[in-house]
Amino acid sequence: MILFSDAVTETEALDKLNDFREDILTKKLKVQDSVFQTSFSFGVNKFQEDDSLIDIIELADKKMYDDKRAIKQRITGI
Repeated sequence: MILFSDAVTETEALDKLNDFREDILTKKLKVQDSVFQTSFSFGVNKFQEDDSLIDIIELADKKMYDDKRAIKQRITGI
């Protein structure tokens, strides 16, 4: 879980995480004789102080799985 300050908009958070993911995707990892790429998926959810933690996490989790499906369609072999 990453928390951004409330000064960061949802769009800015998405941009930062997408930039980080794209940077990771340019890296080649090697273990013994195998070379591979890695990535990650995420869900960004803005919340208010009185929101339920369970609801916040469940919505972010749903968005993360949506992102996971989208990234798997875009990038094969991960």
